[in-house]
Amino acid sequence: MVIKSENNVKQEDINALISCNASKVRFMLILLTVTFTAFLLFCMIVGNTGKNLGYCIAGIIWCVVIYAYVFFINPKAVYRSFKRRYTENAIVKYEFTAKSAAIKVESENGKFDKRKNYRDMFRIYETPEYYFFYVKRNESYIMKKSGLKQGTASELSEIILKEAQNRFVRKVK
Repeated sequence: MVIKSENNVKQEDINALISCNASKVRFMLILLTVTFTAFLLFCMIVGNTGKNLGYCIAGIIWCVVIYAYVFFINPKAVYRSFKRRYTENAIVKYEFTAKSAAIKVESENGKFDKRKNYRDMFRIYETPEYYFFYVKRNESYIMKKSGLKQGTASELSEIILKEAQNRFVRKVK
């Protein structure tokens, strides 16, 4: 059985990729911000506003800057990099077989072709609208379920689950 899909990558797709993987980062940054804020309030109530006040404010600013970078600046930079490398109209084609996935990017700037076994991929995420294929820790590909041309999402999930096993993470509600 062969499953085929094609789509192009938009800014909202990059945002979905970042959101899928950064939930722990979001939680930790919010927790740190709340902790720094609580300590800041405690220091103000007690009257100890020396170095502690500066550290609390610096910690809150650091959390806000990191949050802004991870969730607002980085997705835009990643999308700009993709557009510069492949153009905005680049079509990403996927072909899935029982053992491997072929990923091809075609654009005016050239072509890219990669075939990977599911067992060799770092991680594969499934969300209600997407599959995110991490062929390496820092190299991923976005496939929209709406772009399926041949086969279904449930068939693809079965194949991936069978082959990738614990590398396959479903974030489906």
